[in-house]
Amino acid sequence: MMEDQNEKYKVWWDEKEGIIRCKYLGDFIEEDAKKYFSAVVKIAENEPGKALILNDMTKAGTASSGARKQFAELMKSDRFAKHAFWGANITTRVALSFVVAFSKVKNVKIFDTEEKALWWLKEG
Repeated sequence: MMEDQNEKYKVWWDEKEGIIRCKYLGDFIEEDAKKYFSAVVKIAENEPGKALILNDMTKAGTASSGARKQFAELMKSDRFAKHAFWGANITTRVALSFVVAFSKVKNVKIFDTEEKALWWLKEG
């Protein structure tokens, strides 16, 4: 199983669902986001086609402006078909909405539950 983690995130390939799973752990600065971006791309390179990403925001903290720019770049990458986020608190959800708007992508959605996010990734 392909996996990368540190104190700020965990990223792994979910063989059963055929997706990349990401779990955010606390606050992110630009350097954290760059490492995360690299980890996601590394896993995506090992899979055929455009990857689907399911992001667990239940333990996410704040993101610096540099980190938000890195996240926007990841969302814009043509290596990924869809990005679904779930479990964000209201503050994180608002910040994430700004990142999505800034990136000007249409393949990103924010959900309350993992089930809804996974359904949209796979079926929606």
